[in-house]
Amino acid sequence: MASEAPKGGVYHVEVDSEGDSHIRRVQTKPIPADESVWSKRLGAIVQSMREGLQVIDREYRYVYVNEAAARHGRASRIDLIGERMVDRYPGIEHSDLWVPLTRAMEERITQTIHTEFQFPDGTKGWFQSRFEPIPEGVLVLSIEVTQEHNLELQLRQAQKMEAIGRLAGGLAHDFNNLLTVILAYTTLLQGQVPAPLSDDLAQVEAAAQRATMLTRQLLTMSRSQITRPEVISAHARIRALTPMMTSLLGNRIKVQLKLGAGDDHIQIDPVQLDQVLLNLSTNARDAMPQGGSFTLATKGVIEGVAHEATAPVDQLEPAHFLRIRVTDTGPGMSSEVAENAFEPFFTTKGPHQGTGLGLCTSRTIIRQAGGDLVLAQSSTRGCTFDILLPTAHAPLHPGLGSLPSLDELRSEATVLVIETDSALRQACCRMLRALGYTVFEAAGALEARELAAHYPGPIDCVIVELSLPDHSGPELVRQIKRLRPPLKALYLTSHEDDEALQGINKSDLVVKPFVPHTLAHQLLELLKK
Repeated sequence: MASEAPKGGVYHVEVDSEGDSHIRRVQTKPIPADESVWSKRLGAIVQSMREGLQVIDREYRYVYVNEAAARHGRASRIDLIGERMVDRYPGIEHSDLWVPLTRAMEERITQTIHTEFQFPDGTKGWFQSRFEPIPEGVLVLSIEVTQEHNLELQLRQAQKMEAIGRLAGGLAHDFNNLLTVILAYTTLLQGQVPAPLSDDLAQVEAAAQRATMLTRQLLTMSRSQITRPEVISAHARIRALTPMMTSLLGNRIKVQLKLGAGDDHIQIDPVQLDQVLLNLSTNARDAMPQGGSFTLATKGVIEGVAHEATAPVDQLEPAHFLRIRVTDTGPGMSSEVAENAFEPFFTTKGPHQGTGLGLCTSRTIIRQAGGDLVLAQSSTRGCTFDILLPTAHAPLHPGLGSLPSLDELRSEATVLVIETDSALRQACCRMLRALGYTVFEAAGALEARELAAHYPGPIDCVIVELSLPDHSGPELVRQIKRLRPPLKALYLTSHEDDEALQGINKSDLVVKPFVPHTLAHQLLELLKK
């Protein structure tokens, strides 16, 4: 006779050899009342996941796709389910994800990848994916990390620029001291030697000027270059630079100017604008060894309205811009080269033909001025770069015009030169004595204070390194001024130092490397104040 089943729990009924049934409890814990509810909710949970979940069968067909996976695939679930991967995404079998997917499918080995995927419309995304073998085929778990990947690239770029800045700052001081010495003595000697030797000295000076440009490019990229923004006429500056660009491009390349009407006033360091245009001219020349044409065209544009030919301009507020369009008729750039064109040290030129700094430096200069430099077009018909600079409404800067000759910069004033680099100190003293100055020199702060305290005559001006190894240049000047209140000062520097520059007028800075004309002109202007 069967026994009565107790209530609660899970029990198993067994029948013995005599036909009687016995109830045996096999589980005392009752089944959770909400288990069936969770089973029903599981599908909704999978659909709400940020992670993509796909089931791919043995024929590489989508048999299940959650909403996140559909978003990752730039499609709808209805469009994907039932389709083969190679039909939905032509060329996917050649992508980086195909090898780990097939290995998981055929060798039954779990695979994990971090890769970029290009969609049929040309857009790209970065994904972290795991491929898990299952009886039906492969379970694919994925998460899009495009934003994180881009942030990592920006961090790496920032770290790279910081490293370049440290390198440039460390090299600039000593390197620019040497270049100043070279430029000083070549200038002084050129008027004292016969023609053959003066021609040789001109070549030395030209090489030093090219080296100067290289250090300025490094400092500009690291945002350490001294800048002097002015409101200028872009058209006037372009016309003034055209003879130099024509000479640089050579006889085989025709230079054309198409300067539009309207407002062409922009605020930028004019020397740096020249640097950008000369960099682009140099690239165009190297791209057209057999000749061609080089065109500079300007037009006023409203960002986002008349800028249809270019990529979106980074970090520009809606405003009126002057567009300087630079076009050549060379072979253009491949998509891979165009993608890396603005990377520091990236170059397609041969050894000793390029540093890979030109475009990166040029973009940095334009962005520092509030604009942008973009590659507008690259095809077999050539390259087009757009320089976009905000128009300025302030009055034009009067400009300094051409510097007077050294003979016109003579003076009988007394100057104290404070410089720890003996070669540079001697070069500065040699330049100034040749112009009639009475010059005293000091190798450091202690020697300078002693001389200022005990020299009986007047000292009209101090020329001092902005940052001395054992002292701050401005602080040393303040100490000497207590002894000689009417003292004036010029500061020598290679790059910006925010702390040291506080309270100093940029007109009182002499940026190394410099030529005798620059030092003599700035010194005379200071003495006239």
